[in-house]
Amino acid sequence: MTAVDGGVAQADGGVDGGVAAAGAVDAGVGALDAGAGGPDVDGGGAIGSPPAPDASAFAAPGLPDAGAIATLAPDAGSPDAGSSDAGSPDGGVVGAAPAPHGFVFVVRSGLYPGPRSRMRGADPRLPYTLFAALESGPDDLEIEPNDDAAHATPMGSGTRSGYLAPAGDADFYRIRTDQPMILRAEVSGLERADVEMQVLAASRAGGKPTLLARANEGGVREGEVIPALWIPAGDTYIAILGAARQLEGKSVRDAEDRDHLYKLTASLFPDDGTWEREPNDDPVRTTEVTLPAAIKGYIWPRRDRDCFRFHVPAGSGTLTTRVFPARGMDLQLRLWEIHGKRADVIGTADAVRGEGEEAMVAVPVREGDYAVEVSSPRNKDASPSEQYEVQIRLDGPGLPQ
Repeated sequence: MTAVDGGVAQADGGVDGGVAAAGAVDAGVGALDAGAGGPDVDGGGAIGSPPAPDASAFAAPGLPDAGAIATLAPDAGSPDAGSSDAGSPDGGVVGAAPAPHGFVFVVRSGLYPGPRSRMRGADPRLPYTLFAALESGPDDLEIEPNDDAAHATPMGSGTRSGYLAPAGDADFYRIRTDQPMILRAEVSGLERADVEMQVLAASRAGGKPTLLARANEGGVREGEVIPALWIPAGDTYIAILGAARQLEGKSVRDAEDRDHLYKLTASLFPDDGTWEREPNDDPVRTTEVTLPAAIKGYIWPRRDRDCFRFHVPAGSGTLTTRVFPARGMDLQLRLWEIHGKRADVIGTADAVRGEGEEAMVAVPVREGDYAVEVSSPRNKDASPSEQYEVQIRLDGPGLPQ
């Protein structure tokens, strides 16, 4: 078949590689889709060549119809680049279609209110301009699409970077562990968006993930921290999204920052009983600990309280509890006695105003369930970086200290 230069579709005679070429743009610019249903529009806005015929019309006799049209590539250094081959073998013709790769850009109108429902607009008089450029990014860049748990970007202990864009974007990251762990997660702030961070556990039944913790203490340009969260074995998800705000009486998440990356940092620690297990705000439903115990924790977010439940066997004698506070923080102790679903405060320790150790020493206890609470008086202090340590032990003959 005769080849026409200057961007018009060309087809080879099927001699080279036994596969015909059709719809290829000369000079390596690209390939026209032989099945396109309408005229192409070139860069100048003028109407290009009419629809190309079906590719099967160019198939070589006696050869199977592969369905793939060979792409013509220019011959580097060859004198006949861009001219007709007249059926002669040519090393510049690729014998088979390359594996699909690259990107597809889809440009369409947004949705507008229509007579019956929302519809997309169109205007053939107003052209648009699409700009695309490849830029180098950090090695830990998120992998889009990752807008839900099913498409989450994998990560472990380490960092991930991402963009909170377009408006309403949410980025999910998956952490997979073979045993329960303690997770510390921190995300940096953005210049133009208020960031919220959530941690969710995968549902065993394959349903919607369960929310374990949420951090939204800061605002624009401020990061978020979840300092010590217990996560189960299996898949856990960290979600980075814009904080909700009220717009015309409705809650919306439309924050975005197209120009600045956030940095997500995740750290995993073994669940060996030396760290608190959030969520632990309720003395009745908190995880039980084994005495004697020495446990580290954080009072964060603001108004946080950490409870540690334990059982006192018969004949145990007395209970001693001490808390060694974080730097610059005023902490207090409370002792709860648990009766089924109800709990009563039976002791407190808040003798020091400001930073300092608090203690309840040799408190008589009987057999039953109890909980020790660590909190800040009047919820005035909190810190995601300064940790405390609480020690709980039973005093009596033969008891471990």
